Amino acid sequence: MAAAVAALRGTLNSQPQGQQAVAASDTSALNIPSSISVSEAFKLSSRPGSKFKIVLDFDGNTLLNSQWNLFQGMDKIVTGPYDKDGNPATFNAEEVADIVAIWRAVAEDYAPFDVDVTTLDPGDAALRGVGQKAVIFGGANSVAGDSAGIAFINSFGQGAPVYVAADKLGPYNPKYIWEAVSHEVGHALGLLHDGVAPTAAKPQGEPYFWGQGNWAPIMGVAYYAQVTQFDSGEYPNASNLQDDFAVIAKHLPRLPQQHGSSFRTATPLTATAGSAPTVSASTGASTAMTTASKDGVLTVSGQTDYLYFAADAGQATISLEVTPPYGRGSNTRANLKAGAALYDERGVLLQNIQPNKTAMAAPPVNVTLPSKGVYYIAVSALAEGSASAGGFSNYGSLGWYLLSVTYQSTTVDCVGAWGAWGPCSSSCTQVAEYKVTRPAAGGGAACAVADGAQQTQPCSDAAVQRWRLHTKKLRRRLGAMEQLQRSLYADNNVQGAAAS
Repeated sequence: MAAAVAALRGTLNSQPQGQQAVAASDTSALNIPSSISVSEAFKLSSRPGSKFKIVLDFDGNTLLNSQWNLFQGMDKIVTGPYDKDGNPATFNAEEVADIVAIWRAVAEDYAPFDVDVTTLDPGDAALRGVGQKAVIFGGANSVAGDSAGIAFINSFGQGAPVYVAADKLGPYNPKYIWEAVSHEVGHALGLLHDGVAPTAAKPQGEPYFWGQGNWAPIMGVAYYAQVTQFDSGEYPNASNLQDDFAVIAKHLPRLPQQHGSSFRTATPLTATAGSAPTVSASTGASTAMTTASKDGVLTVSGQTDYLYFAADAGQATISLEVTPPYGRGSNTRANLKAGAALYDERGVLLQNIQPNKTAMAAPPVNVTLPSKGVYYIAVSALAEGSASAGGFSNYGSLGWYLLSVTYQSTTVDCVGAWGAWGPCSSSCTQVAEYKVTRPAAGGGAACAVADGAQQTQPCSDAAVQRWRLHTKKLRRRLGAMEQLQRSLYADNNVQGAAAS
C-alpha cells in the first residue's frame, strides 16, 4: 500500500491541498428564489454543449476505484449531501437557493473557458479526461478531515473529486462555499496558492494572500473580498507568478470572442419587447419604444465586443448588467467590471458609460440620440485603479454581461459600395471589394451584395500596358543585377588565382 500511495503522489505531482475552516460573518436569511424546483436545481448547466464539465455534487457521493481510495486505503468513500436543516433526505427552499447561487458564481469564475459548470451529474466514467467533480457536503468526511476544502493538484479528468466541507464554511455560507469550490477546482487544473513572498517586514512571508482594497485572488483567501478573480501575481510581493488563465487553458480551451471585434463586424442587438410609450410633456404625444438586448462573455483581457441598433432621434436608455450579487450584504459574484461606449454610425464617440470605483457595472444611463441612424455600443472590461497600488487590473476582469437598449425604433437601409479596382495582376485581372458602411437595421433593406464580396475583371488596355512596362523595367533591373553578379564572380576568381 505504501508503494502505491507514493506512486500516486508522484503521478499527481502534489500532496492534497487543503483550506482551513472559516467562521461565519453573516449567516442571516438570503434572497431565496421561489420559482425553481428541487429537480430543476439539479439540472443547472452553464454551457450544455461543451464536452468539458465541472460538476457540482450536492446530493451525496460514493467514491470507488479512485486516487482518493488508493490514498486513503479505503475501498469505498461515502460523503453525505449538502444539509443545512438536519434533514439529509430532502432539500428545502433555502438549500435550493444556495445551490443556484453557488452554481452561478462558479460558472462566472470559469466563464472565459469552454466548460459546462453543471449540477447534472453524468457519472464518474463520463468525466474521465474531460471533467472534474466538486463534492460539496455537510458532516464528516474521511478525505477532507478538518479542512474546509481539499484537492490534488493537476488531477483534472483523473477521477479524483475535490471536496468542500460546507459545514466548515460559515457554516453553510454560500459566498464562502463558492469561493472554496473555485479555489479547489483551480488546484485540480494546476493552480497553486497565491501568497506573499518574504520581505523585511515579514521575513517568513505568507502562504495565503488576503487581498487588497475590495479585491482578492481566488487562489488566495477570497472569502471576505467583494471582488475575487483569477490573477497573474500582479499585486505587490506576490509569491506565485503563475498566469492562471494560461495554466487553466492546458486543460480547458479558451472561448473565442462571441460578438464582433470592430464596427464593421458588429453584432445586431435583438429586439426583445415593446416598452410602454413615453409621453411628451410639451405636446402630449406618445412615442412607442423598443427594447433590444444581447448577452455575451468577455473571455480575453483587452477584448472589446461591438454591437449595434437602429434608432430614431430622441431619448434612449442603455443598461449594462453583469452577474448580480447574492444575499444580504450583496456578495458580488461578477468577475467582470464592465464599461461601454456609445458611437454614431461615423464612429464618433457620444457617451462613455463607466461604473464608479467600487461598482462592477454602472446604473442605466439615459442618452439623447441626435439623429436617425445606426448606433454602436462597445463593451469592454475595466480595471479598478492599479494592481500595484491596492486595486486590480483588467487581467481577471472577465465574465458575463447583458446589454439592453430602450429606444425609438426606426428602419435603416443598408448602405454600401464597391471599392476602386485594384492593380493589374500577373494574370491580367483586377479585383474590387464591396464594403458595407452602414448595416441594415430595424427591418431595413439589406445591401444587394455581402460585405467583403469581391469581383474581378480583365485589365484595361492601359492597365495591361502599365503592367507590361512595369514587367519590362523589372526584367532590365534583374538583368543588370545578374551582370553585376557575374562581374563580381569573375573578379573574385582573378584575385584568387593571383593569390595562389
